[in-house]
Amino acid sequence: LTVDLDFLSKTILVTEDNYFNVSVTLANHGDDSYNTTLTMHYPPGLSFSKLEVTKSSRPTLHACYDLEEVLDKTVCGISLPVYRSKSSTTFQSSFRVAKDFEWNDKISLTVTGKSDNSNSSEIGLMTKSIPVQYQIRMALTVNEDTVTYLNFTTDDPAPQNMHVKYKIDNTGFKDFPVNVSILLPTKLEHSFEVISYDVIVQEDKTQCSIQPDLKKHESCSPENSCVVIRCDSLMLERFSGVELSLVGKVHFKDLRQHAANIAFLKRYTGENGEVKFWSLIKVDYDPKRFVLASHKQEKSSPKNENPQKTGMCKDNDPTIKCTNVRVEFIIPPNKLLIILTGAGLGLLLLIILTVIMWKLGCFKRKTMDYYQEQEDKVSWENGSPVNFNPDFSSRMMSISETDKKSEQLPEEKQLLDAEKTNGPLESDIKDSSENVNGSTAVSEPQEEEK
Repeated sequence: LTVDLDFLSKTILVTEDNYFNVSVTLANHGDDSYNTTLTMHYPPGLSFSKLEVTKSSRPTLHACYDLEEVLDKTVCGISLPVYRSKSSTTFQSSFRVAKDFEWNDKISLTVTGKSDNSNSSEIGLMTKSIPVQYQIRMALTVNEDTVTYLNFTTDDPAPQNMHVKYKIDNTGFKDFPVNVSILLPTKLEHSFEVISYDVIVQEDKTQCSIQPDLKKHESCSPENSCVVIRCDSLMLERFSGVELSLVGKVHFKDLRQHAANIAFLKRYTGENGEVKFWSLIKVDYDPKRFVLASHKQEKSSPKNENPQKTGMCKDNDPTIKCTNVRVEFIIPPNKLLIILTGAGLGLLLLIILTVIMWKLGCFKRKTMDYYQEQEDKVSWENGSPVNFNPDFSSRMMSISETDKKSEQLPEEKQLLDAEKTNGPLESDIKDSSENVNGSTAVSEPQEEEK
């Protein structure tokens, strides 16, 4: 009798309601075998379930039974009472895997074939070992109260706190240790930098160390300097979770100096800029000992993100979670400069308008001659004779008489002065006598008529 043993899987996977299958071949190369049995030895964590014939050279019957108070052995009778010569039969044996059993890294399984008419040296025996793995379940999330948006202005240029809260939940039945790595860029665009960074673990379940200046990491862009904070040997207990907080201060280096040195035209419109960077957490476990149940992330990465920028951030990897941190700086317009510029331009415009109006003669005084010339010009253009305005003529005559009277006043004054000093002039005496004679001649005819 010869026995062959093959495992139908590479490992024994310890999980809920799982079975482990083995292929066993029993061949009789000699004479007929009487009371042939197939005995299987296995660890107590396996419990025999069934044995089925998958291939046989002739019809073969079998019957299996457990031994009392023996948990690691099963005996099956093969084609009792006689297992014919030149017979070969392949069986598939199924074992139920106990999830609460403390499994070693590897187990051994032994299959023995013997009969009543076989010598002890002719007993068929085969032993093989297979590794054991636990199936684990893990959920990696980011809490909603995470601070991922920071805003800088020239009025408030002080460093601001960044706070990213991660949570690792063990949703499976098995405790398992993990190593946590958090990657963070420290040098960013627009003179932003991350300072005073650290990782705080809930209840101090592990200690974390910093590996600075990691420029060759696959998730760190070449122009940025990155750090990795490692937290080793963090035990995740079953059906529980652990929180990790990434804290740090984001600082804009010399924001006020940058605002003072911006281009002149941008001082009227202001300036703003935005920087986005990824904070990445990765959870590592022993892949030889544990297998993570495949499941999709609850929230996938946006489709419009560039994979080269996200690096290791993949939505189908449950051991990695990325958080997008957005930092913005705002330089408002210079209000004083805008007010002074507006006042200066307004004054310049007023001066230009004043000069233009002066050139056009808007500030010259209009005389009477000017209005008369304009009236004459209009009359000639209309082909009608010049018609002086009576009001205008009377005004002009009154003005001329006033001028003449003003000229005569000094002469009359001189005559009065001379008359006072020298007496009346001869001409005045002659005129007065003539006036008297005339008045007498006029009065006489009047008396005659009476």
